[in-house]
Amino acid sequence: MSSYQVTVAGREYAVTVKSRTGTQIIFDVAGEEYCANVAIKPRESFSRGSSSTLLSQPPAPLAVAVRSASNEIRSPIPGIVSEVLVSVGQSIEQGSTIAIIEAMKMENPIRAPRAGIVSAVHVEKGSEVATAALLVTLKE
Repeated sequence: MSSYQVTVAGREYAVTVKSRTGTQIIFDVAGEEYCANVAIKPRESFSRGSSSTLLSQPPAPLAVAVRSASNEIRSPIPGIVSEVLVSVGQSIEQGSTIAIIEAMKMENPIRAPRAGIVSAVHVEKGSEVATAALLVTLKE
């Protein structure tokens, strides 16, 4: 396990990475377990700062963060929902885009962590969401 201090929107979080398989990581933030599919940037796109690693250019859009062992898909970042691409009763595949969240002038596609059927959509276009806000619920 690896532990990190992560700053998001000026707020610090203690993050413990529990496991990593390919581009999927399982991590813990404030006692909540999450799963994320992440884009891995080549080493040469990173530069070292005095106290942290800084990207020399913006990262690829964040994929998805969800509570593992749960049917809830939550927002990995704060922002404005610019598009909702699923509806109740719709069957979705793992990795399909369920919504797009605009944050810091970037559109971030939020992808399904697993296949399932949408049982509830908790946001609409134009909604402001916080980190970990509930976006969609899937049926078991």
